[in-house]
Amino acid sequence: MRAAVLVLVAGALFGASNPLAKLLLDEDFPAVAMAGTFYLASGVELLVLRWILRAARRRSEPGLGRTDFKWLAGAILAGGIAAPVAQLYGLKVAPAHIASLIVSVEVVFTILIAVLLFGERPTAREYGAMGVVVLGALAVGFGTRGSGGGGEAVAGALLIVLACLLWGFDNNFSERISAKDPIQIAGVKGLVAGGANLVLAAAFFTLPRLDPALLAFASIVGLLSYGTSIALFVYGLRHLGPSRTASLFATAPVWGVVLSWTALGEKPGPFALAGGVILLGGIWALLALSSGRR
Repeated sequence: MRAAVLVLVAGALFGASNPLAKLLLDEDFPAVAMAGTFYLASGVELLVLRWILRAARRRSEPGLGRTDFKWLAGAILAGGIAAPVAQLYGLKVAPAHIASLIVSVEVVFTILIAVLLFGERPTAREYGAMGVVVLGALAVGFGTRGSGGGGEAVAGALLIVLACLLWGFDNNFSERISAKDPIQIAGVKGLVAGGANLVLAAAFFTLPRLDPALLAFASIVGLLSYGTSIALFVYGLRHLGPSRTASLFATAPVWGVVLSWTALGEKPGPFALAGGVILLGGIWALLALSSGRR
């Protein structure tokens, strides 16, 4: 029960990231630099927290070993470097509530990759629930045409789908090392991925302007929506496995949609609204089925 609650908290923190990142994008915060700032801030803060806890002898989690780094490297490349860049570029042109709903397909990719690479065996009903999620996501994606962004909004939605595919790989790679210290995993991931994206931003794109308020806000979003969320997610992987953890984490869109409507004033179109209901219904079915299977 504790692991399930913590994964729900992780989903809520991550769900808030789309509307909060949209606020920063509206302030002309470059997407690649934002991804780097999010992850670097989370990595530094989590590793400092881990050092403090270990110095106080309040943690006895096993640390990463040499054989763990191939899985961590895969998680960093897919989920820490490539996925957030795709997500943020997509979010630049797609409404935040659309992005928040589409992120739900991450659970489908997570389960399918676990089937293809690691031999998981979903039931026929779980495959059916995944089909409902995809149907809902297609309806939401179609609804982007009426969001005021036209073809650009559709392209943004597709970039967010790509981010979900990359996070699906990340989730499965992270599950391989989930017995190790989740704060260390999230911290190292943030430090390396954040540093890499900031180097890319400096070399090929643009660094953010030195606005202390914007940088502080981005750092807080990074710590909560990425660092803390990742650490709680890894803890869930250890106790629940990739499928059920991803199903619980897929409640994230609820929080993203609520914040998009209340904080950003976005109004969903009929297709987005209907697709969201279908999509969340599929997520609920997946969660119920995976819970009953354990």
